[in-house]
Amino acid sequence: MTLQENYSLDGLNTLGLKSTARYFTVIKNETDLVEVAFFLKNKKLPFFILGGGSNLVLPEIVDGLVIKSEILGKDLKLIGNGVFHLGLGSGERWDDGVSYAVKNNLVGLENLSAIPGTVGAAPVQNIGAYGVEASQCIVTVETFDLEKMTKKVWTNKDCAFGYRDSIFKKAENKKYFITKVVFQVKQNAWPTLEYKDLKNYFAERNNLKPTLTEVRNAILEIRQSKLPDWRVLGSVGSFFKNPIVSIEHYDEIKKIYPELIGYPVDGKKMKIPLGFVFDKICNLKGLKFGHVGLYEKQALVLVNYGGATISDIELFTDNLFATVKEKIGVGIEWEAEKVLPKKFQ
Repeated sequence: MTLQENYSLDGLNTLGLKSTARYFTVIKNETDLVEVAFFLKNKKLPFFILGGGSNLVLPEIVDGLVIKSEILGKDLKLIGNGVFHLGLGSGERWDDGVSYAVKNNLVGLENLSAIPGTVGAAPVQNIGAYGVEASQCIVTVETFDLEKMTKKVWTNKDCAFGYRDSIFKKAENKKYFITKVVFQVKQNAWPTLEYKDLKNYFAERNNLKPTLTEVRNAILEIRQSKLPDWRVLGSVGSFFKNPIVSIEHYDEIKKIYPELIGYPVDGKKMKIPLGFVFDKICNLKGLKFGHVGLYEKQALVLVNYGGATISDIELFTDNLFATVKEKIGVGIEWEAEKVLPKKFQ
């Protein structure tokens, strides 16, 4: 393994935070993983696994070893009746995998076009957009236990997927380095077009049966119109989770703010669009404080105007959360992950 000390992570996180790793290494194959595992065992260092850095809030110093996945590879296996299993290495760029599926007329991942980051992060965060979540297509997740030096294959059920959540987000499972994810995709299937922005896009163009390529291009266009280019203005896309509340709580809020729209979850709860709450109820869209602000075109997007630190972000979001709590009595969570390296056991 090639080990680098005091390595800058400035260009490896889309939020654009200045950060330095005490140690840094890149993983390209299983041999690298074994070497890293022995290094961690000997040094008893904390460690953090890095993908594309597109959903992270980094501290100024990341203690221990930062391990970046660059495991590549794409394989396609016919299961039967137009159903395929698409295997992608964890270090592949996520959107490259989506593009590959679309070019091969394979339906399932197209609504997740243009999400930054790598394939390995998809199951961890259970990424989602425009009415689709990665968990709807994931068949298996292959991992390497850095502490026990063993492989494990997780089924979809094993992963305990939830809204922007999975078993891999639990502290005790941070030891699993994801090496490959297998997705089920289909030929001659109909894409999911129920999300409002997507439905309106094709209705305005009187296109009732868009091709898979047209769906992907629509997603790219919609995202570009709403989200900043992180290379220009640091961001992680949606920074906050949409809150999920009881139906009773939602009804109480609705009495005060009748324009609020909720989305049923499992028939027992309601998901509230936080962007609407920020914008229409709290009048916060476009709010800026120091180096941090909410993007003027999409209130769920927190942006770094340059020079922001993790402390700036924590102070800014604490104030946002207090305002929302006062208005509608709901607690808010980050969707972005605050980096806390795992101590090697």
